[in-house]
Amino acid sequence: MTKSRFTLTGITLACALLLLVNCSMTQVESRQTPTDQPTTVSRVQPLTKPLPPEPETVAEPAPYVHTVSRSGETLVAISSWYTGSADNWKRLVEANSGLNPRRIKVGDEILIPAALMKTQLTMPADFMNPSASKKSAPSRVEPTPYVHAVRRSGETLVAISTWYTGSADNWKRLVEANSDLNPRRINVGDKILIPAVLMKTHQPMPADFMASKAQVKKNAPTTSSPKKPTETNRIDLFGPIETNEAGENPDVVGLPLESIE
Repeated sequence: MTKSRFTLTGITLACALLLLVNCSMTQVESRQTPTDQPTTVSRVQPLTKPLPPEPETVAEPAPYVHTVSRSGETLVAISSWYTGSADNWKRLVEANSGLNPRRIKVGDEILIPAALMKTQLTMPADFMNPSASKKSAPSRVEPTPYVHAVRRSGETLVAISTWYTGSADNWKRLVEANSDLNPRRINVGDKILIPAVLMKTHQPMPADFMASKAQVKKNAPTTSSPKKPTETNRIDLFGPIETNEAGENPDVVGLPLESIE
């Protein structure tokens, strides 16, 4: 009986011990991280190239505003003054969509892009005046023309041009330089302006130059038809002719008889 009781007690203790060992192992396994399971590897994201910074928008400068203050102003004149080129009037038309380029009135406001501006000075009134603008515009100073005073009758532009310029063909240039001169009526005392670019000599034209020109013209060969021999020429060529009417031919009066053959 006692032996059975000990056996039962041992079995009970063994079961309790086994149960305690199992509980201890379970707690240990629960505390440990399993190493036999595969670990999840996260995919490495590729490095993305940083985007370039957005360019800063630069605000365009405000256009210049020209107010039409005088009648007669044109886009060509406005463009010439403010932009330095008359051809930019088309750009002004583009910048002023509601503007009729052929009808500009006093009070209209003309927008001029800042990129075209050459000056911001207000267009002066004399810029619209052609004569004033021509005066204000720088011009090349031309040399003073030579002045020939007609001192003798018979002088011609051809002779004057020949002496001073070296060519008779320049008489047309002298006509252009002397707008008030009638080339067919040159009087003593007239003053002939000769452009400096044509001048070959500054010596006054001498009087004998006109005489030499007249002599050359007088001695120039002519192509006129030969004259028919007159009665007098016949007498000179062939000798005197006997005639009963000697008084009618004065050439044979008083001729010696030896001359008659």
